[in-house]
Amino acid sequence: MSLFGIKGGGKSTLAREIAEEWERVTAIDTLGEYSEGFEVVEGFDACLVALEAAESRKRFRLSLRCEDPEEMLDLIGVCYELPRQLVMVEETSFYCSPSQLPVELSKLVRYGRHREIDQLYIARRPSEIHRDLTAQSDVLVTFRHREPRDLDYLQKMAGEDVSRVAILGPYRIAGWGDTAKYPLAVVARLPERRTEVDTQSEAE
Repeated sequence: MSLFGIKGGGKSTLAREIAEEWERVTAIDTLGEYSEGFEVVEGFDACLVALEAAESRKRFRLSLRCEDPEEMLDLIGVCYELPRQLVMVEETSFYCSPSQLPVELSKLVRYGRHREIDQLYIARRPSEIHRDLTAQSDVLVTFRHREPRDLDYLQKMAGEDVSRVAILGPYRIAGWGDTAKYPLAVVARLPERRTEVDTQSEAE
């Protein structure tokens, strides 16, 4: 799944709600967004120990934090070795660009499903990340976007008119793809019930 939205728009709140549907969750927590309900682990070595210990656990919620983006990429590579989990990558554009996808991410994106690894890629703007991420996503979700490059990107990925994205209200999302897999109804549990869902199927 790919999830897009501007800063403060509700991405991380929605991601936390989605994560509640999984027993085993690892967050590549770039900006320290996940604390409540998560076991916060700081530093590369401590993160490695936590991932190794998690292999035998039925349930875990790990928030992995390192200052060095290269170390975070290494942790993404280690996550591939831990099956049957949801891997959430916050601020995905920190780790890839439209023209470059590091091998750690590429391996997870392409082959993670064979290890029962579900993935949630979170970014502010769709045009800032590599197309392989969205091409392999069976669900695209976005809060409001008005930048022409982002709308063009979404339209190519969704395969249909996405102009409604530019007029979405606050905390409202649009989605395409297999929305049954990622239960978007969880947004009804968001604070003050402010978020609504506008989804269409058929697109990958």
